[in-house]
Amino acid sequence: NFLKLVATGWYDRTAFHRIRPGFVVQGGMGNTRIEGRPHYADKWVRTIKGEFSPTRFHLRGTLSMARTSDPDSALTSFFIVLAPAPNLDGKYSIFGKVVDGFDTLDKLEALPREADGETPTQRVELFEAVIKP
Repeated sequence: NFLKLVATGWYDRTAFHRIRPGFVVQGGMGNTRIEGRPHYADKWVRTIKGEFSPTRFHLRGTLSMARTSDPDSALTSFFIVLAPAPNLDGKYSIFGKVVDGFDTLDKLEALPREADGETPTQRVELFEAVIKP
């Protein structure tokens, strides 16, 4: 599902709406596009059943699907782990990892945030999502 949405450009121009230093950077929600514009691939957005592995761990740079308290509620939102988070292991679907650009994670983590401590004070946009072969 994630690969299909990336291939259609669905994630392009969405924002990272949550930055929690020492924990995660989260993005990938369609309603964070400028003016909340719909995307033609919205028709492929669907709830994803949780896939948890006891042999994969949430280390710095791990990509996982965000969800509600329901383990089978992931849609499009994902997070990148900023520091080891063993409390997430076996509870969230890991599907990738950052292989380059850790300095960008450092810059994201250092951005100023609203009083809630998680919402960036300025828009942080995922300009283009691509899958490298």
